[in-house]
Amino acid sequence: MKIFSSISKSLVAVAMLFGTVSASFAQKMSVEPLTVAPGEEATFTLDYETETSYSSFLIDVILPEGLSYVEIEDFDADGEPYKAHAKRGTALLASHNYIELMKDESQKHIRIMVDHGTLKNMKNSGSLLEFKVLADENLADNSEIVITNIQLSGVDENMHQIDAQLSDVVVPVTKGTPTGINGIEANSEKA
Repeated sequence: MKIFSSISKSLVAVAMLFGTVSASFAQKMSVEPLTVAPGEEATFTLDYETETSYSSFLIDVILPEGLSYVEIEDFDADGEPYKAHAKRGTALLASHNYIELMKDESQKHIRIMVDHGTLKNMKNSGSLLEFKVLADENLADNSEIVITNIQLSGVDENMHQIDAQLSDVVVPVTKGTPTGINGIEANSEKA
């Protein structure tokens, strides 16, 4: 009887371990490493894949010294243009609400909040956000963009709350060499 009890406890512990591991792999966020030279812009995209459907998320993006956000134009659900620091990703529906807050005076830390009034889920794969950044001479050779405080939320088919807190995503940033090409001009006269 004691042996059975011990085996039973071990199986439960193993099942819990595998359950925890599979839950942690249920969501995946990824960003390609970035190379950008001083005076140039680069785009980075936060890709997303999940087995569980979520209707909202909260993400903080922190830039290193030497990088700044480039304002981009996006469009709201009514098709009206507005200026933002991040562009909606392909996993979002047009009806998702998008809120962006600058979290510090240095303009390096942005909080993005996305939700849906009727809890419509995002797509299970695609991108969540896209940022453009501009590099300057203060960019260190081995810098990092940190995507932190990643929280996903929604409800399941039984209307039970489901939440996930993901690990930070660190994006390596390499300081490139400026190309020196700012544009090409051609003589419009015939040869």
